[in-house]
Amino acid sequence: MDTQRAINFRWFVIVVGVLVCVTALYNLPVFKLDVGFVVLVIFTVTIGSRLTLRMPRSKLHFTMGDALVFLAFMLYGGEAAILLAAFEAFCSSLRLYRKKVITNIVFVFLNPATMACSVAAAYLVLRLYSAGTGETLEYDNLSKLFIGLGLISLTLFAVNSGVAALHEGLRDEKSVSQIWLDKCMGNSISCVVSAVFAGFTYKLIEYFNIYAFLVALLIGSLLYFSFRRYVKEVSESQRQAELAEVARLAAEELRAKEAENHLATLSKHLVEQERVNEALRVSKERFQHISTHDVLTGLANRSFFLEQVKFLIDKNRQKPIANSGFCILFLDLDKFKNINDSLGHVVGDQILVLVARRLENAVRQSDIVTRLGGDEFAIILNGTGDVDSAANFAERIRKSIAQPFRIESHQVFTVPSIGIALNNEEYNEPEEILRDADIAMYHAKEQKSGCAIFDRELRLRTINVIKTESELRYAIERDQLKVYFQPIVSLESGFLAGFEALLRWQHPTRGLVSPLEFIPIAEASGQIIPITNWVLTQSCEQLSRWRWRSVMNRSLFMSVNLSGRHFAENDLVESVKKILSETGLESRCLKLEITEGAVMENPQMATDALRELREAGIQISIDDFGTGYSSLSYLHKFPIDTLKIDRSFVSRMGENGENCEIIKTIIALGQNLGMQLVAEGIETPSQLYQLRDLGCCYGQGYLMSKPIPQLEIDEIMKTQKNWLPEGVEPLPNLYPISSTSLVQGNVASIR
Repeated sequence: MDTQRAINFRWFVIVVGVLVCVTALYNLPVFKLDVGFVVLVIFTVTIGSRLTLRMPRSKLHFTMGDALVFLAFMLYGGEAAILLAAFEAFCSSLRLYRKKVITNIVFVFLNPATMACSVAAAYLVLRLYSAGTGETLEYDNLSKLFIGLGLISLTLFAVNSGVAALHEGLRDEKSVSQIWLDKCMGNSISCVVSAVFAGFTYKLIEYFNIYAFLVALLIGSLLYFSFRRYVKEVSESQRQAELAEVARLAAEELRAKEAENHLATLSKHLVEQERVNEALRVSKERFQHISTHDVLTGLANRSFFLEQVKFLIDKNRQKPIANSGFCILFLDLDKFKNINDSLGHVVGDQILVLVARRLENAVRQSDIVTRLGGDEFAIILNGTGDVDSAANFAERIRKSIAQPFRIESHQVFTVPSIGIALNNEEYNEPEEILRDADIAMYHAKEQKSGCAIFDRELRLRTINVIKTESELRYAIERDQLKVYFQPIVSLESGFLAGFEALLRWQHPTRGLVSPLEFIPIAEASGQIIPITNWVLTQSCEQLSRWRWRSVMNRSLFMSVNLSGRHFAENDLVESVKKILSETGLESRCLKLEITEGAVMENPQMATDALRELREAGIQISIDDFGTGYSSLSYLHKFPIDTLKIDRSFVSRMGENGENCEIIKTIIALGQNLGMQLVAEGIETPSQLYQLRDLGCCYGQGYLMSKPIPQLEIDEIMKTQKNWLPEGVEPLPNLYPISSTSLVQGNVASIR
């Protein structure tokens, strides 16, 4: 491939060659030129370059055109030789370009430029020699002829080969000297032969004249081409005859071999048939192995697993034997997707292979280890029919796989969640016991217990989850979901600051379904997204109506709880903005509540989304603060406006101020960060007084009001009710909260 230096060098040689030709043309001694020169030029261009003699078994060749350039040098001077050499090289290169021998048109100009520079260098060397010795080389004796031709040939070879070697070295980025020795050194013979021929011809012309020489050369050329054509035709005829003879001999040999091979074929037929049968047997065994084993790990696959489980179920049903029970372990590697995403699928596959080896080493010879697919494995424990043995074995497997895996420079950790299903008379098909082991595995993963054993209660729970998930999909359109509002009150004045809207599911047959039951199901199934959007719309619409009924309501605020699933949605911010626009609620009146766990699942993604929401004027609140595992450094980075103190801390407050240390810390932290504080779950006057004394401004709980439906709130808001319970007096000189005293909005929670 061409380099920039090689390209620059080519153009440099072309430019120098053009300058040399222009100089030679300018200094051309026209008075020396005659008809013989014209004939010499025509002959050199048309015939001389085609007269080529190649050395046998070699790349070296002698071209008549080169010898005629030498001859022109001695007869008509250096300028004429320069122009003739350049013109002859140009015509030859152009002809080769048209024949596609030369593919780059730049070489059509580079070759004549190189020849012009080479002949010019030879001419310059002769002139320097003449100037140095004081002699003029007139080639009138053999000594001067030898010196002149020697200087011309050596200089021409040196410059020509040097340019070629330097160009190839720049192009291929190789050693120029090595290229010159390997590829150019042999061309010196061609230069010497051309010089000798030119010298011999020059002496002949001295005895005769150039015209006689040219006529003789023309006749010789015609004879040369005729002879070449004759030799070519003879060679072709000879080649055809040889091919015919070879074909005849081959046909005879073929007939002989056919007769000879017939007996050999018959004798080998049985051997070949046996070999084919063996190959078919091996291929069949290999196909059977592939059809029943996993390609990556070499373990048994799902098909083989189901066959073995079916065999064991039938065997135990037909003839129960003591200690012949079995159980199924269903394994799934926790967060294995993170390994694939961070280290790549190649490393992930290597981990799966290593896990397979550890499982094989952990089981007995009678047990069967299977890869079901992906990062899921299953084990058949033969002769293990009791819960304790299966659980102990599962724990040993967890400890084995929990050991770090070393893959190249990586140290990788993973641990399985394991579900166990013991065989019993209820199972008729292998898919049934595998299904139950799978259910137990997911229960272990949800509970983060590592291992779970399937029982009837777990089956009923799973059926109930599936049924609840199915019914929840239609709860909105069937008008079964309701939003209840719990007031958030100023602990100092007792005036209403806002509401927390709590989602309720009024099931037609089951009655009121607890949010603790259906919200996790909605999050797992992804239904939490449309449900949250519905809650947002209902809450914002209701707050907008309340705010415009009275000037006193303009300071109310609304907060909506967001699940961690929302931060995986790219359109979260746009969805909230759209709901605000459709309901006509100002963004400052909305507060979105998030839990610590939801934020810390993906801090960076959550930070970006929260910052966009905050820039849109929407307030952000951390719910259940103190129960999660958020880092204080992250808390400082998040655009948080409000901390909500979890009800678990409030409920532990004693009558005399015991167990208040955590609440004091949270309040001090919020005040130092410039955040508002809201306490949840206030149920006694003592709790209210202590929170108020500690500096917590706002609270909610059954002491002030339980969650109530929208119609009841409509009636209550017709009066300016003080929400402090009877016997609790507001602090003096306090008025209803203004629009700037707390985040403007109403708190809506789907919990």
